Amino acid sequence: MNEIKCTNIIYVKDISKLGGVESFVWYMIRKYHDLDIMVLCKAIDINQLTRLQQYCPVVIHHGEKIYCKTMIINYDASILDYLEERQRIYGSTWRLHKTKL
Repeated sequence: MNEIKCTNIIYVKDISKLGGVESFVWYMIRKYHDLDIMVLCKAIDINQLTRLQQYCPVVIHHGEKIYCKTMIINYDASILDYLEERQRIYGSTWRLHKTKL
């Protein structure tokens, strides 16, 4: 089984064609793309995948162990079962606005 390693990860279970969560991820990636950041999901719309990959890696999770320092989680905490290292976990998007990645 492979491992996923990145300093900062934004996790969203499903990234669909259009929506508030998708807009949030898009703006965060555009703003912080110069950091070691990745989008992690279980499913993603092909157009969103193409758009996000212009700025950062996008990985579809298939049960790999995850190593990161910061993870932002949106609505699906089941991903925590796969974390091997965790220093900062944020489960609400409002907290991110008060914290630098």
